Amino acid sequence: MPYLLPHARAPCDRVCTVRHISEAAYAMCAIDALGMSAMLSHPVTITAAEPDTGRIITIHADGSQARWHPRTTVVLAGSAGDACRPSAERSCGYINFFASRRAARAWARRHPEVTGRLLTQDGALGIGIAEFGTLLQTPPRPGAQLATRQE
Repeated sequence: MPYLLPHARAPCDRVCTVRHISEAAYAMCAIDALGMSAMLSHPVTITAAEPDTGRIITIHADGSQARWHPRTTVVLAGSAGDACRPSAERSCGYINFFASRRAARAWARRHPEVTGRLLTQDGALGIGIAEFGTLLQTPPRPGAQLATRQE
């Protein structure tokens, strides 16, 4: 399986499959996974195991649209440890999909070392797109003029 930067370099509980690409990729966190469709300009299917329970969560993302199963899925955006460490080290393992708000809160109670907040589906997808959606786009050349429409 390939590991797409900034995505995971080792197997983990979040696997993304991209239509028209035969192999799957691992994502470092739920937000990374949600940004893959926009980043690659292709629909993706995200399969994640809920922490502790292993319950399977599936999201079909196509740009800014997504279908979530179960429909009650949320993202817990957490972090733990020294704030001076790189964000990937203190956050990525704690930004996960949960089948419900209740499951996320129960997990958080069992892990008091993790602080964070619950994100709605739209909120989590929006953050993923904002963080990773333009990552592979070529930036405009300095001094390049924008095309204008002549009337």
